[in-house]
Amino acid sequence: MSTKLVLPILFALLFVSCEVDPFEETSGKTFDVGSLSKRIFTNTHKEDGLHWVEAADGTIYWDEDATSQGTAKPGETYLGETYNGLSISKYKTHTVNGVGVEIKAGYSNNSKSDSEVRWIQTIRTNDPLGGATSPYNDPQPADDSKPFYWTDTELPNYKNKEGQNLIFYDRPTRRGSQNGIKWEGELSTVINNGNEYKPAVTIRYGFETKEGVAVPLPIEINSPSSFQDKTIADYNKTLP
Repeated sequence: MSTKLVLPILFALLFVSCEVDPFEETSGKTFDVGSLSKRIFTNTHKEDGLHWVEAADGTIYWDEDATSQGTAKPGETYLGETYNGLSISKYKTHTVNGVGVEIKAGYSNNSKSDSEVRWIQTIRTNDPLGGATSPYNDPQPADDSKPFYWTDTELPNYKNKEGQNLIFYDRPTRRGSQNGIKWEGELSTVINNGNEYKPAVTIRYGFETKEGVAVPLPIEINSPSSFQDKTIADYNKTLP
């Protein structure tokens, strides 16, 4: 992510047209950093909500074909469109100014006020931009002194929208035809419990490039990494 929306009119355009991209990153070097998951993600244009299932090994992920327990794979448990308050309304590949994935998420918890909910995203990639060293907190360089994805100024544009406490949107992009570019986003909803922020739910998503095409990585529920845990803990130390 390099540039963000700061005007309401741009916010409106963002959700009307996939061609508006305030979040893209561009391309650079390649080297192998390993895959996120062995699960295969085949549908690259799903926009009607993602359905969570729990696999036999305990992994919670989105299965594009599961819309009920009856359509889940044998041995898997259908969990619905929302998991711990998190829903995904868009996840697909794109070819705007390069290749990558586009994701839109929302978090809803009726027991929490909008001001208590924020997003934090950690990026891992073998193609970092802007002088960043992977992993790094997104955005890099930071827009303000806080680790959150949306700044305090941007926050009102994404709070209390579409029935959600807070909306998330990103469209990571790489240009060029290189093979083996890998980009992984570790996205967490963090909740302010009075005097500190704690993660509520974390996902990992992203893409790899093969012959100039973005191959999306599956969305999986995960725990925050030690890097992200430290990012949150360091910020909590600054709170009164």
